[in-house]
Amino acid sequence: MKTRRQAWLEKRNSRPLTRSQGPVDAPPPLRRKEPKEPPRKRARRVKNEEPGLMRDLWAALRWMRGNQGRFRGRVAEPSVLSMDEEERQQALKTALESDFPEDKEPFLFVFQLRDDMHAFLDACAGQQGLRICCMFTETVC
Repeated sequence: MKTRRQAWLEKRNSRPLTRSQGPVDAPPPLRRKEPKEPPRKRARRVKNEEPGLMRDLWAALRWMRGNQGRFRGRVAEPSVLSMDEEERQQALKTALESDFPEDKEPFLFVFQLRDDMHAFLDACAGQQGLRICCMFTETVC
């Protein structure tokens, strides 16, 4: 199969070039198929969007408050929720930059019973895929 350019060259070379025939036709423009780039996804980033740690914490907190009846013991909410904005930002910065578990303490859900903690983790981390911090302190009364 001939390309358009090859067909044009054959046509041009097969006839004599004289003034009486008029100007020689210009070759047809070559069209190159440029690869299509996949459409870019727009980042859905809002200027004051919370980092993933806080977003997951709020989602887990909503689930915990909505399912309070599932827990047999007490559950303490993370202390970062009672901080003012400046303290919260500092705690968040420290937690994100550090590998030490102590720096994530303000983001901890503290459960009185191990079974409650496991139920919470199954629902939030297992089913919803949230990244959360929690611990239990089983006390014997």
